This record gives sequence, C-alpha cells and structure tokens, in this order.
Amino acid sequence: MQSRIEFIQPRLLAGMSLEMSINSDRTSELWLSFKSKMGTIKNRVDDKIYNLKRFHPERSFSDDTLFEKWAAVEIDPA
Repeated sequence: MQSRIEFIQPRLLAGMSLEMSINSDRTSELWLSFKSKMGTIKNRVDDKIYNLKRFHPERSFSDDTLFEKWAAVEIDPA
C-alpha cells in the first residue's frame, strides 16, 4: 500500500480519547468503549469512523512518548 497525504476540508468530530504510547497501546480499550456509545451520537453525517492521533510537538518521539488517540465520527454542527 502506498502512503499519501491528503488535505481535506475542516470537519466537526465527536468522540472519545485516551492517552497512550506505542509501548502502552490502549487502542482496543478506546474503540470498545467508543463503539458502545457511538449509537447515541446525534447529527452524524455518515457511517465513517475516524482514528486520530495527536502528538505534542514539543516532545521528542520514542515508543514510550505519550500521545492522545481519538475514536470519532463526523457530526453536523446544525
């Protein structure tokens, strides 16, 4: 699979996050928790789900560096 970078229009997302590192991966915990609540989110735009990672630019990166991981869906702001 070829990697690529795409620029998209801003979106409003609703979801949940957990702090983790590569060595202390909590992805399964995050998604199991989010999927049980996903049906309660109103104004969903579509059935797509978003898996986001937010890294802190001032931290040097290693397998133990903490970052935020999000499980989210797009919602209509109206």
